Amino acid sequence: MTTTPTPVRPPRGKDPSGTIDQRSPPSRLGGVPGRVRSFVSDLDRRLRRWPRTPARAIRPAWPAWLRLPAWPAWPAWLRLPGRPGGERAVRPGAIDPRIERRRMDVTRRRSRRRLAAVTSLAALGCLVVGGWFLLHSSLMSARVVTVVGASHTPRGEVVTAAGLDGRPPLLDVVPGAAETRIEQLPWVLRATVSRQWPDGVRIAVTERTPVAVVASGTSRWAEVDRSGRVLEIVSTPPTGLPRLAISGTPGVSGSELGQSARPGLAVVASLPPAFVAQVVSVDAKTGDQLRLQLTTPISVLLGGPVQLPAKYSDVASILAHAVLHPGDVIDVTVPGSPVVAGP
Repeated sequence: MTTTPTPVRPPRGKDPSGTIDQRSPPSRLGGVPGRVRSFVSDLDRRLRRWPRTPARAIRPAWPAWLRLPAWPAWPAWLRLPGRPGGERAVRPGAIDPRIERRRMDVTRRRSRRRLAAVTSLAALGCLVVGGWFLLHSSLMSARVVTVVGASHTPRGEVVTAAGLDGRPPLLDVVPGAAETRIEQLPWVLRATVSRQWPDGVRIAVTERTPVAVVASGTSRWAEVDRSGRVLEIVSTPPTGLPRLAISGTPGVSGSELGQSARPGLAVVASLPPAFVAQVVSVDAKTGDQLRLQLTTPISVLLGGPVQLPAKYSDVASILAHAVLHPGDVIDVTVPGSPVVAGP
């Protein structure tokens, strides 16, 4: 019996002669016309290369002013239990839990920074307000006032002029303004006000020095300093001060003498200490013809208030070497050429 050999089917991709088949592998669309088959294959390749973007990623975002606030998280005891594995299943298109936790951490840090800034500002505001109330309390008021150097001015007048009689807060005490008010007192030449925390104020006063007395009405005398300021009105003139005769009447304490008294004030302010005790009065009514009345009694005609040291030297020389009689007049109008005339 003759056996018929079974034909061997060539492998896919090769022809019966053993050469490699250059055609495409057989398609699943067998039996479909070639053109349709080519179109479908090309469309399939294009679709495979097309990026698959989730629908929520291409959805346009709402503006910030239209977004609804985030829904508060549920308490732990109300949350649904997680799926097996300890984690909830991630829905397609949802944010990765690690990224979500990172965002929450960043949000918490920002919230903490804002809270720290607000807390710091609130604490600073409370500190400022509390400090203001503390500085304006009775603990920081001018309760101890020390006055130094006021021998003719009563302490109460100095404290009242400084504005400290009501014990104001030490923070409200302005030294410059207080010094200006104190220096308006008749006897005060200069005042220095300093604050001593927490409740003290020190006032140092430099008083004026009287150089003459001026008749002020009947049986009343005004003590004046070298600038012409009226220091005090007294009924009895103090000893050791020459009397200044001027045209006019001095005013109240704290007022100033007129310009006509300036030449006489220049003379009484420049008298040597050894000579001032011998001068009884200075007559400045005639302006440039000033006259001194001594205790001897001898008169000195000075003339104008110029070259006074030289004129005083001439007067001292004549008093020491010349023989004088009561009523004589020493004329030193021309310095260096004194003249003695009889009464």
